[in-house]
Amino acid sequence: MRLTLYRGVPWGGRYAGTTRGLTDAGWYGRGEYWSTQRSVARHYAHGKDKHVIASDVELDNPLAMTYDEANVYAGRFRTKDKTLSSWERHDNAAALSQFFMSKGYDSLIIDDGSQVLLFDPENARKFKK
Repeated sequence: MRLTLYRGVPWGGRYAGTTRGLTDAGWYGRGEYWSTQRSVARHYAHGKDKHVIASDVELDNPLAMTYDEANVYAGRFRTKDKTLSSWERHDNAAALSQFFMSKGYDSLIIDDGSQVLLFDPENARKFKK
């Protein structure tokens, strides 16, 4: 499945395919968070459209779910648990991504693309727009 995705990068610069290791340990796993909606990416770029990157990305086996379903996994893996240190939440987010990848998924699509998480961005096939 090929999708046009947008990523808000608050510090600016060119990203797609040029900078490695810029991943997030977010609530739904570790990886790169993108969106099918430019407006969502703009929010993460602190409202600066010039810091929004567009890329066509090929997803081989995405897992689609609602925010409610994704929050069940976030709860199980305690990625939102503020009683844990940020390092523990980071480790839990990495474990959640590993869980999904062990099931054969390469990405997570939440609510029809509001958020798209690439678990292994180094190996994702991105095509510059």
